[in-house]
Amino acid sequence: MKSEAQSSYDALEAAIADCSEEDLHKPRPGSEDMQLWQGVPGAGHSHLGEHLMFWHLEQGDEEAAEVAQQWVYDINRTQFPEPKSVAAADL
Repeated sequence: MKSEAQSSYDALEAAIADCSEEDLHKPRPGSEDMQLWQGVPGAGHSHLGEHLMFWHLEQGDEEAAEVAQQWVYDINRTQFPEPKSVAAADL
């Protein structure tokens, strides 16, 4: 399961790397008021971090669950510093 998660994350990372800056700033399909790149945090590391948190909680490992959420927070604060992303990271 972890290898599948890593493979999926790697594929997302490669797809983003293949996009030009122009591509990333195009309107997001279905949400024309957002740019394409703005969907990355929620669909990428934030979503994965949420699943990791719940998985660790199911295993009874609250410390690892907190580490997963801290990982998401740290990425949002450093890589997506725009006010909307920071607000999502601070929830």
